[in-house]
Amino acid sequence: MFSINELLFAISTNDILFHLQREEITWKPANTNPPARLSSHLLAQRSFYPLFPPPPRESLPPGLNAVGGSLDIPHSRLADLVGVTPDILVVPSMLGTFAKVVDGVVVVNPGSASKPRGAGTWVKIAVKAPEVKDGTMEVEVGHDVWERARVEVRRI
Repeated sequence: MFSINELLFAISTNDILFHLQREEITWKPANTNPPARLSSHLLAQRSFYPLFPPPPRESLPPGLNAVGGSLDIPHSRLADLVGVTPDILVVPSMLGTFAKVVDGVVVVNPGSASKPRGAGTWVKIAVKAPEVKDGTMEVEVGHDVWERARVEVRRI
C-alpha cells in the first residue's frame, strides 16, 4: 500500500481473484457480476489474500500458467488492509481484465503483461485533481475517486 497526494493505492501480485473463483461456492448470488463479487470479498475480509490455506499448486489447472498462492504464514498479517480502505485496488489476475467500482473502491485487474499467445495488457489510470478555487478547496476531499478517475486497459 502507498499513497500519492490524497489517493491510497493497494496493489497485490498474487492472483487471488482466480483462486477465489475456484474456491467460491454460490447459488443464485445477490451480486451476479463475478469480478465485482470476487473483489468485494477482498474488501469485506479486509485482506489481500482472504483464503487460508492457499490452494496447492497441484490442484490448479495445468497449461494456464496458474500458480498457487505465495503465502508466508509468519508474515500473513502483512496482507491485511487494517484501518483503511484503499481508493484504488490493483489485483492482477489471469481472469478477464476489468475496472469496476466496488463498495466505493476502484478495483482494477490489469491482466498479465506477457501471455503465452500474443501481447499482454497494462492499465493507465488518470485521476482528476480536486476542484480548487482561490487556493482552497471548495469542499473537503472525500474518497470519491471513482467520480474523478479514468481507467484504460491497453494492449502492449
